[in-house]
Amino acid sequence: QAIDELQKQIKDFLKIEEDKDKKNSELSKEVNKLKEALNSLSQLSYTASTLKRQNQQLDTLQQQVKHLQHQLSDANQRHHEVVSVYRMHLLYAVQGQMDEDVQKALKQILTMCKTQTQMK
Repeated sequence: QAIDELQKQIKDFLKIEEDKDKKNSELSKEVNKLKEALNSLSQLSYTASTLKRQNQQLDTLQQQVKHLQHQLSDANQRHHEVVSVYRMHLLYAVQGQMDEDVQKALKQILTMCKTQTQMK
């Protein structure tokens, strides 16, 4: 009877150990699933922060493009104004009505050009 009792206790103990092993295995699987889910969340978080950073960079670049377009527009306008002034002066020169200041400026330019060619 004592032997039967010991055998029963051994069987019970083995059953408990087997149940523990099953539970450990299930818990291990669950831990692995949770790790995978955490990795996925980390990747999503990284992707989201990367997208946010890229959107900020895109916004910055778009602002720079607008600024450069504005500068280009201003430069084109100034260029057209300068060309108009030169055309007007040339027209007056052809008509024999050159402004004195323009005449002086042209003479200075000619003098500078002559000086530069003589230096070469």
